[in-house]
Amino acid sequence: MMKTFYSKPGWLVVAATLIITVSACTKNDIDSIFEQPVASPEQIHMLSVSAAKGDVATRALNLSGSTLNAAWAAGEQVTVYNVTKDADLGGYLEAQAAGSKTTLTGALTGIIENGDELKLKFLSPNYTSQNGTLEYIAAHCDYAEATVTVTSTSGTITTTDANFVNQQAIVMFTLKNSGGTAISANAFCVLVDGNTYSVMPAPVASEIYVAIPGFSGKKVELFAKVDTDWYSYEKSGITFTNGQYYTIAVKMAQTGILPGKFSIDGTTQVRFSQGNLKYDGSNWSFHANQYDMVIKSSGTQQSSYPMDLFCWGNVNNPDYKGGTYITGYVNLSGDTDWGSNMGAGWYTLSKNQWSYLFDNHTYGAATVKGVHGVIVLPDGYAGTAINSTHSGWNDNTIADDSAWTPYETSGAVFLPAAGFSIGYVYDVGAKGYYWSSTAYDSEHSWQVGITSSVVSYTGYNSTRNVGRSVRLVRNVN
Repeated sequence: MMKTFYSKPGWLVVAATLIITVSACTKNDIDSIFEQPVASPEQIHMLSVSAAKGDVATRALNLSGSTLNAAWAAGEQVTVYNVTKDADLGGYLEAQAAGSKTTLTGALTGIIENGDELKLKFLSPNYTSQNGTLEYIAAHCDYAEATVTVTSTSGTITTTDANFVNQQAIVMFTLKNSGGTAISANAFCVLVDGNTYSVMPAPVASEIYVAIPGFSGKKVELFAKVDTDWYSYEKSGITFTNGQYYTIAVKMAQTGILPGKFSIDGTTQVRFSQGNLKYDGSNWSFHANQYDMVIKSSGTQQSSYPMDLFCWGNVNNPDYKGGTYITGYVNLSGDTDWGSNMGAGWYTLSKNQWSYLFDNHTYGAATVKGVHGVIVLPDGYAGTAINSTHSGWNDNTIADDSAWTPYETSGAVFLPAAGFSIGYVYDVGAKGYYWSSTAYDSEHSWQVGITSSVVSYTGYNSTRNVGRSVRLVRNVN
């Protein structure tokens, strides 16, 4: 052991070598699904960081049959915090050999007293953005802790053995559609208790590993983007225990619902559709992507289908029929909310709900895949920040899907500037207009207007015979 020295009676200022034997056991896989009670697997006491050299990789995590193996790698570092003294100790301990058991040795500086409780911490994790593999979890998401007690006798410091336990569960999700066929996701996210864990598999995958800090009795919401289609699933009363490994097969329904939650009043949260509403002459649907629109340049006559700019009112009968544009005011009669065309639960935001949305959320002008519009961030957003100065379309420039999808899986919504229609389409890429469900008078209704410098959502109305964009929402269950 290294020599110790005293700073004042009864206290030790230490430059010491702690010899700690650490156990790291493997654990058995669990074959479970959300519809069954979650079984209790053995704990994973330690997950080590992967170390790659040339073509040979030492993997921190690997599957042998249905067993998840975990081991130390030589040279891994552990920080030490004195719980009793509420102080971090300088330096670190280092694993001397690879394997399920190792010896941690290192020089520490700080005050330690006989009987102190020390907390040993391995790595500092970031769970919010993952790639769905065990290798990534080991390298970026691993976080394990052990607590030991100090014995100091005649200047010699020893501790109890350290038994590391991971501070997250590891879950392998097997994704299937409602019919039970495997689906491969290019984006996936898990929502638990206000936290979002986003995964960008590369390449696309139907089996996705996610590190999730443990919780008990919570609702879990899953969202998967398969090509351009969004699938979702939710289940309440789920428990994931730190240090445990789960395999879960889940059947997901194709819903067209995006993950982000947006408050639209003091009590209601909604999720947006995956794209603006469109009509092909016989069927209503959502655009495949948030940045999609039918007509991409001004001066084009929108006199045939498909269409995505609609007059207000009589929403069950689109305003273009056989190439003829209805030039008169649309009478307020029948159903005035486009959500009725997309099934139960979908609806158009009212004037007050649009106002609340923009008053209480961060938003900014943006160009996504060459399309101008506005990005709006959801409640509790933890993804990449945006520039919200709203000074021009280039405030936020997102070049391609690989750059945009992380925003989307973190809950961001994009409203494209699709212009407006009065027989011909104007202002494409310069302005956007979104109807509310609220009438102003017998000939006008409230709307939202967006430009590169402003979003207008109060005191802004339009005659009903002008074609505007429509974006639907559904309440969060």
